[in-house]
Amino acid sequence: MTKRCAKPEEFTTLELMAVCGSRQIKNGDVVFIGTGLPLIAAMLAKKTHAPRAKIVYEAGFIDSNAKDIALSIADSRLGYRASAAIGLIET
Repeated sequence: MTKRCAKPEEFTTLELMAVCGSRQIKNGDVVFIGTGLPLIAAMLAKKTHAPRAKIVYEAGFIDSNAKDIALSIADSRLGYRASAAIGLIET
């Protein structure tokens, strides 16, 4: 079976950056994530190829398993099944 690759006109530059960023996160890595593309990249990595990556979000959620894309690093959705939810100062 031949693997189909997307053509450049099938994705945006931001989508490409999110995918490239997610590929930098390996299964089992511990990464500190801020807002924007790093947030999207980390969530993509966790959902696709790095389910055991430990994501530490800037706002204090640790090892979240959010079902939906968060709007920011302080979005309460990141608290879903998180190992811990601590304050910003403690992180």
